[in-house]
Amino acid sequence: MLQMESQPAMLVDPVYTTFSDAETGTPFYVDLKSMDIILRPDRYPLPKGGILCEQMGVGKTLMCLALILASRHQPTRPPTGTDQVSEVYTDVGLREYSTETASAMRQAIGLSGGSITGTPSLASMCADLVALHNPAIRHSWPGLLTPSAERMLDTRTCVYYRFPPPVRLPRGAKRVPDFLPQRFILAQTTLVVVPQILVAQWLVEAETHLDEGALKIWTMGNQKHLPPIEELVRYDILLFSLEQFSAQGKKAEDDLYYETELMKARWKRIILGEFGRL
Repeated sequence: MLQMESQPAMLVDPVYTTFSDAETGTPFYVDLKSMDIILRPDRYPLPKGGILCEQMGVGKTLMCLALILASRHQPTRPPTGTDQVSEVYTDVGLREYSTETASAMRQAIGLSGGSITGTPSLASMCADLVALHNPAIRHSWPGLLTPSAERMLDTRTCVYYRFPPPVRLPRGAKRVPDFLPQRFILAQTTLVVVPQILVAQWLVEAETHLDEGALKIWTMGNQKHLPPIEELVRYDILLFSLEQFSAQGKKAEDDLYYETELMKARWKRIILGEFGRL
């Protein structure tokens, strides 16, 4: 599962069938419909993630917990393949640094105010680099960071912005209001959505097989509303029942939708248990 997320395999164009030379063993590829023969077909990356299909009782929950632990050192990345997504910044660097890139980004997102501190200190720049590239360093090397370094990391959140697509108006049309870029937090958190009966099982498995404090797990319990996104992203796992998750973003009284806190972050992954009911 870890390889499927971090280094998905490449799939040969399915139009072609693989054959091998009888003498040398060199592979070649044949389109059986057109009978075209090539040596180097196009390859496509397989989608990240997958489906864990195991029988009941063989440890699927434990496998998922192991995956979450094994990938803590890997930072969450923003979407790729679009020019409407900004680079990743820390909120401290974006708000306070006087660098050219930070200044241009503040202007692009309409961020005003803040305390521009000039040239950042070496400690501040190091904290930014660690937050951007190795946010789980405190878990990988316990005791490596000083208390002051821990506090600097705790005050940093990695964010990116999605810019709205340009609007082309027909001649003579009234100008539409400008839409501000959307801010997203890059969370190191996994969303887990399972039937209500499995919520307790996840908690028991984590308590049984993990060291104390290895993972911070949040459950909704009887709360009616989610905490602010800044609080949610401090956990390793957000554990929802299917009913709790389905209710997010919807107001029951008037059947209208609103922006739930869950839409303000890009999560590391989503694990769906028994997702045939979704």
